[in-house]
Amino acid sequence: MYLSNAFSINMFKPEDYRVNLRPLSVEEAREMLGQDFVSCVGREDTARVISGILGIEVPVNRVNVELDPDSDYMVVAQYSGPRLEDGAVELPDGAKIEFWFVEIWSRVQGFVL
Repeated sequence: MYLSNAFSINMFKPEDYRVNLRPLSVEEAREMLGQDFVSCVGREDTARVISGILGIEVPVNRVNVELDPDSDYMVVAQYSGPRLEDGAVELPDGAKIEFWFVEIWSRVQGFVL
């Protein structure tokens, strides 16, 4: 399970896949992540704000991710709003974070074009 603040088609191989996105509440995101997840949040301020919302430690981890459709899942904390100020610990006025569950299905898993 990965936690990221963005999702990109570069995160899986360019073959025939179907991406399933499902919105999550904060509680659902926290429960899905549990204690065993890999952070892909690359900025300290963003990680700190997400940590505060989820109530769990989100380490900064600038990595490239390639999701395996047979075993990997991702929770995306999608930020929208004004740029976070250096040292931010909470969302600025007018900003929000929406949580999304990302799952990739391959043809092998029964997906048909």
